[in-house]
Amino acid sequence: MKTKHTFYVAVVRITGKERQNNVSIMVVFNQMMCLFLMIALGYGVAKWGIVSQQVSGGLSSMVVKITCPMMVLSSVMTAKPQGTMKEIFMVFLLSIGLYIIFPLIGLVLNLVIRTPEKDKRLYIFMTTFSNVAFMGFPVINAIYGETGVFFTAIFNLTFNLFVFTFGVALMSGNTGKETISLKSLLNPGIIAAVVAIVIFALKLPVPTIISTTCSTVGSMTTPLAMIVIGSSLATVPLKEVFSEYRLYPYTILKQGIAPVLIWFLFKNFITNPMILAITVIVSAMPVAATTVMFSKEYGQDDVKAAKGVFITTLISIVTIPAITMLF
Repeated sequence: MKTKHTFYVAVVRITGKERQNNVSIMVVFNQMMCLFLMIALGYGVAKWGIVSQQVSGGLSSMVVKITCPMMVLSSVMTAKPQGTMKEIFMVFLLSIGLYIIFPLIGLVLNLVIRTPEKDKRLYIFMTTFSNVAFMGFPVINAIYGETGVFFTAIFNLTFNLFVFTFGVALMSGNTGKETISLKSLLNPGIIAAVVAIVIFALKLPVPTIISTTCSTVGSMTTPLAMIVIGSSLATVPLKEVFSEYRLYPYTILKQGIAPVLIWFLFKNFITNPMILAITVIVSAMPVAATTVMFSKEYGQDDVKAAKGVFITTLISIVTIPAITMLF
């Protein structure tokens, strides 16, 4: 009887893990379809002349300066903290560690794939800032539920802290005093991130009308970002979207090999398996859609950025499920 019971428990555990992995695969597939349909819409409205490149630039600026900061505030206002304060603090430190490691990985990848000098900043940005919000949340939610979503929200908060400081400095090319000037820090994104940290740390109550407004405006971020990406792709022949051959080895290195290396690096001192898994899965996400918006805003190659988002998201159909199956 004991042997049968042990066998039954083992089967249940294996079956449960397989079902969990199947769920994550379907979540990734569904999110991919949503992304591609919105990108296709952006491509279509640009080709049909409904959205000009000037309008696309305005939408890009609106995403960076308005809808994205609103999304940051909304995520903190609606989050329900779970887990111990020690775990929350550890996840925050881990997220900071990742965003210190990612640029270093970007430097290495630039050397490996021999990135042209003019594109090095863009490739470091793409390596550092992945699509935590749109792809990360649903995948983590399917596997670990609300607690996993909350921990992922901490990664997303750190993402915004870094993207509106280090990201702005990187893409704009500022160096020295200009990089750390008060003026460069007083942008909507970093202000929203600081306010979000204060709300989270002090557990400040937020009026429903404020949180609802932030949530509604913030929810526009993903569709607007995808439309901007599609309209950027419309400026080049469709066959050229797949002609950026450097992106293929780059994507395998960024989303396949790098997350495994991060797993080896962190597995020895992260005792909570869920936190370890979330850390690795977040590092395996495709390039963030905000890369295109920042490229437009700060004079980088937004077409190449759009290609990077498209190709890495496409290949993530394979890489993300492969990474999730490790856990």
